[in-house]
Amino acid sequence: MNEMEVSVPLSSLALLVPPLRLMSAVMWEVVRQRNIKHYGKLEEFVSMVTDAVPELMSKREGRLLSLGLRARTTLELLRSEHPEDLKAVETHLNRIRSSCMEE
Repeated sequence: MNEMEVSVPLSSLALLVPPLRLMSAVMWEVVRQRNIKHYGKLEEFVSMVTDAVPELMSKREGRLLSLGLRARTTLELLRSEHPEDLKAVETHLNRIRSSCMEE
């Protein structure tokens, strides 16, 4: 084992599993209910998990998922008739634009 690797006892990893299961269940409910209000958290969760376990999906798949979540959120904000949502729409469109430029 080199200096950069950290040895974590198996008992310590067991402490992480319940919170991960709980968060996975919550994020699954967000998807199932199509609760766009929490799509930002879903995007963060997917990013965190795929950073930890890169074999789950390719970088391209992760970017497409993020782009889809942002686009869905933006479309739902455009549907609403509240003027304060227009600033949020602009923010989401800028994030989508910057994501496209990164590729």
